Amino acid sequence: MNQLSVGVLAFNRPDTLWQCLRALKYALEHSPVKPHLVALIDRSPNNTVNKTVRMLIEDGPVVFNQILIPNNRLDCNKAEYALFHNCFSSSYNMCLIEDDIVVCNDFFKFVWPALEIYKNNKQVFSICGFSKKANKLDYEESIGILHKCVKLDTFCCYGMAWWRRSWEQVKNNWPTKDEESWDKSVLELVTREQQTSIIPSIARSINIGHYNGRYSGKNSRKFWEDHLAVRWSSDMFMPRNENWQWPI
Repeated sequence: MNQLSVGVLAFNRPDTLWQCLRALKYALEHSPVKPHLVALIDRSPNNTVNKTVRMLIEDGPVVFNQILIPNNRLDCNKAEYALFHNCFSSSYNMCLIEDDIVVCNDFFKFVWPALEIYKNNKQVFSICGFSKKANKLDYEESIGILHKCVKLDTFCCYGMAWWRRSWEQVKNNWPTKDEESWDKSVLELVTREQQTSIIPSIARSINIGHYNGRYSGKNSRKFWEDHLAVRWSSDMFMPRNENWQWPI
């Protein structure tokens, strides 16, 4: 049984997938645990596999232990379910990184300790690397709370990790049609059960897919570099102080 599986879900978006995999490579180099890496490539609307997406998954910067390509197009909800089911069949913990999610170098240094600390706390449903709070901080203030974490009554899938116990809560009521997104369905459950997520005060992951893969506004590369969230080579700045402040 693996300690941690990391599942990458790839759709028909090679531009964002390249950014995703390049950042993931650097994060894996600094990870305190060696995860089992699984990729699922969903098919295009015409039921073909995007050649560039396949090339990036098979021969790109990240070496996957397992690559899944369904016989027919799954769409979002079914593809997510298939990836979760596969990862949790061989791991106790799982991290989801969709093809429009970019993580920072110390992403797993945040995720892995959090998974260990809260694994028996059933009030905590998931760990998430994304934080909107960074949008409101200037550079100097962000350094002061770089390793502070908070507990919020919410759920977000922008660089998320969770336990098999959390998957067991939701898998039997998984939405099959894409009219209802899976993450909204999970959020409703988390709200109903009054569960929480652990997030960092400064984001360790971002979603670059809201603008069709283009960097714009607060999701720009410059903004996130200024806030220490994304670094584009393994020898660039890494936070020296890694004494995380965990909420009780």
